Amino acid sequence: MSDEIQADEMPQQNNKYLKGSDLVGKFLKAKIVSTGETIFKGQEKPVRNLTVEMDGRETSFTLNKTNIATLVQAYGKSTKNWIGKTVQLTSTKKTNPTTGQLADSIVVIATAY
Repeated sequence: MSDEIQADEMPQQNNKYLKGSDLVGKFLKAKIVSTGETIFKGQEKPVRNLTVEMDGRETSFTLNKTNIATLVQAYGKSTKNWIGKTVQLTSTKKTNPTTGQLADSIVVIATAY
């Protein structure tokens, strides 16, 4: 059974980014306060990722294609429209496209409130 936790109840992590493994068996309700772009060092070339920062958290998280599609469907293509929206975050096992191994991945659930 999953527990719902508030953003300010999550333990602060030492790293800058929230990971799927941080949310196993939990739901995190959070308000989007900003979006941005983060560039990670890739194996062949830099990888650009869309990131989201949440109210009450020092960490942000990167969006995969599925989570971007979820937010676009719910709130529109402009990331400016996402600011102030509340989402729920949880995790699921997905195959990592780089390693081919199963890993915990963040799932964004758009909410109506």
